Amino acid sequence: MFDWLLSGWFWSSLVSTLLLPPASPLLLIAASIGLMPRRPNLGWLLLILAFTFLWLASTNYVALSAQRIYLNGVRPFDPATLPHFKPEFRPTAIVVLGGGRVLRAAGERGQTEDLGDASIARLRQAVHVARATRLPITVSGGRPEGGDWSEAAIMARVLSDDFALPARYVEEDSTSTTGNASRVARMLIPAGMSNIILVTDAVHMPRARAAFAEAGFTVYAAPVPPRLPNPINPREWLPTADALGTSRALLRELAALAWFHISATYRHAPR
Repeated sequence: MFDWLLSGWFWSSLVSTLLLPPASPLLLIAASIGLMPRRPNLGWLLLILAFTFLWLASTNYVALSAQRIYLNGVRPFDPATLPHFKPEFRPTAIVVLGGGRVLRAAGERGQTEDLGDASIARLRQAVHVARATRLPITVSGGRPEGGDWSEAAIMARVLSDDFALPARYVEEDSTSTTGNASRVARMLIPAGMSNIILVTDAVHMPRARAAFAEAGFTVYAAPVPPRLPNPINPREWLPTADALGTSRALLRELAALAWFHISATYRHAPR
């Protein structure tokens, strides 16, 4: 029942939770308070730094501006260009990655396990691309937190029930981005589908694209369109939970992408 406690996904998630906001600045604030009696100058410095970082990271303008800089090299796929592709470079499949599940009270569907907001946004983007290109959809995502349904199975169900689109392939065993890539490669590449349109969050796209390219795919990115900052709206400078989540996702991706490239050295080392 608690096998997920032994998984690498759980422990990496725990470490990242402690190192990323809001946990990291809160821990820094706690440390600054503890230093006040003995090292007041250092304590105040840490408190000001933690408060400033937490405030800025919680504003939409800072979070979205930083995300926009990070995504400068991500160019979305334009379905209108598809007829101009040479046959050997033409994409043959759409791959959409799961972005999390949630538990809901059983309603008309009769299911308590449903897609989270990120997964729904990714699926909507995949449907848009599929209708524009008429390419088959592959869904990928396992059960990193346990449960009865994999992310891929829920996505396939929503595709069928809500969009009247079947999923050609359903990959249900992966618990990481590299796992998504390697397991989807085992399904699609032997079937002659090595050119794919990849759908995931924009901030996740650089790492996902690198993982799928390493697995043997030619990847065309079709990220969920990111939100843009609005500097003339004063509310963009006030802290919100959504903005903090955007900052947290960006920082997590920066760390995960760095680790992906570092670990690639060991994956490609001669054995």
